[in-house]
Amino acid sequence: MKISTLIVAISFSALLITCNTNENVPSMEHFKTIRGGCADGLPPSAMVTEEKTDTIYHYIDSNYLNIYVGFVASCCIQYSDKAYINGNKITLLLDQVSSEPCDCICYYEFTFKFKELEKKTYNYVVKINGIEKFSGTIDLRQLMKMNNLFA
Repeated sequence: MKISTLIVAISFSALLITCNTNENVPSMEHFKTIRGGCADGLPPSAMVTEEKTDTIYHYIDSNYLNIYVGFVASCCIQYSDKAYINGNKITLLLDQVSSEPCDCICYYEFTFKFKELEKKTYNYVVKINGIEKFSGTIDLRQLMKMNNLFA
């Protein structure tokens, strides 16, 4: 009886130690947004001269997840960019911070970069001025396998 009690106590202690070791595992985080097109401060002379469509795509480069967002809007507008990760949901927010649009159309580009990739599936939503513009799913397990990344 004493041996079985000792085995149960050791097993329980090992279980507690195993559970606590997961606390230091890093989780995916947004660390940078790269701006392009009019989002990078190009002058109104850089306005759209050909038809462009609103676009989103994602890819892995150098062990980082990149989510590219491109959209057409009035020139001379400045946008703030924010990214949040909550569990398996990525939320990207682009909000207008200036109110003086010019009389032209411009193409805005934002590439959100994430590090500490986790092999799981994420749902994402992109909101521009509070309105949902894009949504979808990113399967990092599949992307990492295709790119021979086993982080």
